Amino acid sequence: MNDLPILSFLYCSDEAKLLEKVEKNFQCLGYIIKNYVCDPALEPNTLKGKNVDEKELLLPIVSDSLLKKVSCFNYLISCLNHYTKILPIVLDVSGYGKNNDFKAYLELKAPEKSNLEILKNKTINCISLDELAQEHYQTIFAFLEIETPNIPPLLIKINKLRNPESQEKGLEELRKEEPQNRTILFSSAFLQYENENIETAKKYLDKLLALYPDDTMANYLYANLLQKHYRDFENAKKRFESAISNYSNSDKIHYEYAIFLEKNLNYYQQAKQEYEQAIRLFPCDSNYHYHYALLLVEKFRDYEIAKKYFQKSLQLEPNFVDAHYNYALLLVTLQDYKEAREHYELALKINPNFVYAHNNYAYLLETQFQEYEKAKKHYEFVLKLDPNFAYAHFNYALFLYERQNDLTGAKHHYQAACKIEPKLKNQEIENLLLL
Repeated sequence: MNDLPILSFLYCSDEAKLLEKVEKNFQCLGYIIKNYVCDPALEPNTLKGKNVDEKELLLPIVSDSLLKKVSCFNYLISCLNHYTKILPIVLDVSGYGKNNDFKAYLELKAPEKSNLEILKNKTINCISLDELAQEHYQTIFAFLEIETPNIPPLLIKINKLRNPESQEKGLEELRKEEPQNRTILFSSAFLQYENENIETAKKYLDKLLALYPDDTMANYLYANLLQKHYRDFENAKKRFESAISNYSNSDKIHYEYAIFLEKNLNYYQQAKQEYEQAIRLFPCDSNYHYHYALLLVEKFRDYEIAKKYFQKSLQLEPNFVDAHYNYALLLVTLQDYKEAREHYELALKINPNFVYAHNNYAYLLETQFQEYEKAKKHYEFVLKLDPNFAYAHFNYALFLYERQNDLTGAKHHYQAACKIEPKLKNQEIENLLLL
């Protein structure tokens, strides 16, 4: 059973970058963080059938974008009606009264007033983001009703110190006062982990988990430490499972566990299930859809379903260069060359020095569109970017032989390819090139 505070941020997608900065303040505390995105172009996380944890605090990031988009505003109102612990965080302080009455703020700022009737029996106070930052988020900890609300603001303050020695000195003083405080021990482990003092981080995690063996975020941090720094996959798996068994609604933990299962243990079916659970819990993260699509392509050959997840990833993040590139590879497999070309071009527009995209785009132009001069420019450009790119040398060698009748150039690039990557040697090609 989870005993940790849960911070649930509700925000419009326009404020995603701002939210990242806000959430960083809470990472060192090891609280569970959940996100709800509302945007007309996306499906918001549904509240239907959702049970709110008694430790869960809803923190809407109230921006002009959220208030002006009708679907976002309606979603905000439904969340306010659904939750009991609520602290709206206001970005635009014009019209923000001294009594912090959020309903009065909405009456002034909201374009649509009819939905406000369902909040008539609720008292909702709000606070500005600037006020929260100045007080190191003290009001949030008061709302959470934790035993020592004065400690988290101190830990956030320590976390912002740039000098690791100063951080550790501040934490040491707090540990002397509260040697068994869960949040202090987690912050000690987290900051040592961030500063790559892995043995010390492990020491603090061992102490924390001896006192609080079911701590979700401590188990999660320990799982990452064990897999990345000790290559202890068996115990890392146990830590992931412990984290999820104590709190099963963290999309981030399911996602990280899916990657771990796929990359380290080759447990593809279980990884598939974890990706699906992460997406169910938070359908608005482009990375979740992207990595799930890659798994479907590479391990299940489920191309049509993968196609949908690539598309969703790119809907969420149109400038996701790797998604454009890998989606183009899939489209080539499906023989949809026209759309593959479009996504190679989009990838190269975002990253003009993407060598793999140049190489594959050149090959596509050569073999499917017979645009030889354009293909030649891309082959030459990629080899200028990376003279040791063996496969580009190899493709260019065949291009020069088959399309340009340039035997000398073909020999040169074939030999360069085989010198870099000997497994590319091919007797049939060598016979053609008179080698």
